[in-house]
Amino acid sequence: MLDSGLAIRRSQHYRTPLLPDGSRTVDNLPSPRDKWTLTPESFNRLLSWLHHDREQAGLKYKEIHAALIRRFRQLGCSDPEELANLTIDRVAEKLPTIINTYKGDPEPYFFSVAWYIYKEYLRRPIILSLAKLDFGDPEPDSEDTSEKEMLDSCLRHCLDQQDKDSRDMILEYYRGDRQVKIQTRKALAERLRIELPNLRLKAQRVRSKLKKCILDCMERKAKERHILM
Repeated sequence: MLDSGLAIRRSQHYRTPLLPDGSRTVDNLPSPRDKWTLTPESFNRLLSWLHHDREQAGLKYKEIHAALIRRFRQLGCSDPEELANLTIDRVAEKLPTIINTYKGDPEPYFFSVAWYIYKEYLRRPIILSLAKLDFGDPEPDSEDTSEKEMLDSCLRHCLDQQDKDSRDMILEYYRGDRQVKIQTRKALAERLRIELPNLRLKAQRVRSKLKKCILDCMERKAKERHILM
């Protein structure tokens, strides 16, 4: 099921209020970075930096993305693909400030940024991803059963608000683990006749809509439950 936002330090468990972005965190954490979103313009700039030929740039992008996933997996990270995506986003964000002065192969720069992403990962609580879109029944003995049921209800409601193509795409995009997920996304991109990076942009847009809808729904249901109590 889609995660309830429980943040877990690497040695202790905490239950804390929701932040405006929908995640839970604990005291004494650094202020979060301002949210930056990869746009088609910034993505095209990134591809042009990797190679002047669009096809070669796409192949280079895939190689770097796969290599980043392998590296984060070797480091024992819980979500290597998400960290690889974050690394690429960070490079795309920084690119306008370095593109005119950077010399040499771009690939080492990605791994330099990846090292900082990894250090950030070690400092933050484990925040289970909103991407886990399965509808398993909540465990009956869990203290979080009520919240999970509410989250499931909101997820179903918000998925119903999407058009059929977006709903089918996002459910398939997040289906499976690791190798299964990679193969599923490759097949999905082929079926939609788009490149994998463009599929990722589409999925990010749908996920952002879902997240906002789910948070609004959870807040509304929490208020209703409070009134009833």
